[in-house]
Amino acid sequence: MTRSITLFILLALIPLCALAAKPHPPGTLILAMVVEVSKLEDILASGEDGMLGLLHANGITDDEVSDGSIAFGIVYCCNGKISRDTAFGFYVPTDFRVAVGDVVEISLGRAASKKERRRGETTVINRATRVRYSFEKDDGSCFWDPDDDRMWTRVLNCDWMQEEGWQYRGGLSEGWYKLPAAVTPDGS
Repeated sequence: MTRSITLFILLALIPLCALAAKPHPPGTLILAMVVEVSKLEDILASGEDGMLGLLHANGITDDEVSDGSIAFGIVYCCNGKISRDTAFGFYVPTDFRVAVGDVVEISLGRAASKKERRRGETTVINRATRVRYSFEKDDGSCFWDPDDDRMWTRVLNCDWMQEEGWQYRGGLSEGWYKLPAAVTPDGS
């Protein structure tokens, strides 16, 4: 098992929103570039106490789990520790596949509180909704901003984001996001 898959078994399906300084509500969309795709054998080896159990708890059946069902993505690029430290896992539905270098739209999940876990509620995992772009087929519509290879806290940006209602948030968890339709930027 690779080092990142081992770490993933322990942490990565914890929704990114639970790790942010000011979390976004569940269902918020973010973009991440795929840096690793899981193998079925690693998912199965994690068992019911690992990522396989989280998938099952989220209503995902064994028929919906295959090579590539779990992927890791980064929201910050590209050099230094920040990329590795901000990589997170997400479920990829069976109706599409992702590859390293793809920019994927992800619906953020929600970490269950201790009280909810005692009641038997589970963490809602992050889920890919679609592939939006591929750096392998680079047409320039998505890029790391600012355009300076020496910087290691660059964020994904795509020409179409503002037009589609994506919003930029600076600060500790800087980046672009799109709130669920029922939630306004002030949280109401």
